[in-house]
Amino acid sequence: MWLDEDNREIVFQGWDADGELLVRILEAGHGEDHSNTIPGGESVVRLFDGTAVLVNFFDGNGNWATPKQELQTGPDVVALCATAFEAVWERAVPHDRYSV
Repeated sequence: MWLDEDNREIVFQGWDADGELLVRILEAGHGEDHSNTIPGGESVVRLFDGTAVLVNFFDGNGNWATPKQELQTGPDVVALCATAFEAVWERAVPHDRYSV
């Protein structure tokens, strides 16, 4: 994932979706306007497949640091991040019950 500074858009890169995932997406109606299609000019990619973690680095003011990112593929790092995510997710407040 990176920022296209010319267009001010976030660009995602990932592994191509396989046929099974595309079928599940289309059956669930996750296409444009839930029409069971993926619009022309768009694609579906897998961002997280359980084998890599993309770490973003920022300075103390919220700006990109140098280097901006690092891809970690070590099984121990990936497992640690997945475990941490699940632990936090279990403690999350569902959107429909959240209030300020």
